[in-house]
Amino acid sequence: SGSCNCDVEAIKAAVLADISVTITDLERELNATVTQLKNISEPDVFSCKRMSGFSDETVPVPYTACDVEKPTGLVDITTGKFNVQRDGTYRLTFTSRMSAMNGQTIRADMYVNGVRIGRASASLDTFDTQTNTSSSTILDLETSNTLDLLYNLTAGDEVYMMIDYVGTTSLIQSSMNYQIFFTGEWIRT
Repeated sequence: SGSCNCDVEAIKAAVLADISVTITDLERELNATVTQLKNISEPDVFSCKRMSGFSDETVPVPYTACDVEKPTGLVDITTGKFNVQRDGTYRLTFTSRMSAMNGQTIRADMYVNGVRIGRASASLDTFDTQTNTSSSTILDLETSNTLDLLYNLTAGDEVYMMIDYVGTTSLIQSSMNYQIFFTGEWIRT
């Protein structure tokens, strides 16, 4: 009793084939999980700064240095462009001390591949609603503005900042105390 007239080798082969498929599926899932954990624990991130003022409307804002840039090569500080290496949703910020001079307006625009995706603006409203007149006094405005947004980017995209102003003397300002920053952080796929 308890004897089997079975093909033991065929049974072993069938069981091993089933186990092999299961192990392959588990390995694939484990590798995908490891990749996700690496992306989360090592996001692409940068924080660049500028030490001097800038007023050129024809080129992106360049930077003096990047305090954080992981992996290296994300931002070309001479062109001011962040070159996206990894698809996903990013938090992008630009902070600057904006000087809207002589009652004029200054704007800082964020672009992706030549398309404006965000704008920070500084200007004085000289209209007096009580008298229904505009002020004849010429005023300057010094303020810090931050543009902060989440945006879906694709590897190969270029992200950069440009300024746009009315008049001839408005600019973004900085010094050795760093008042211009451009940052980015990969958040998720």
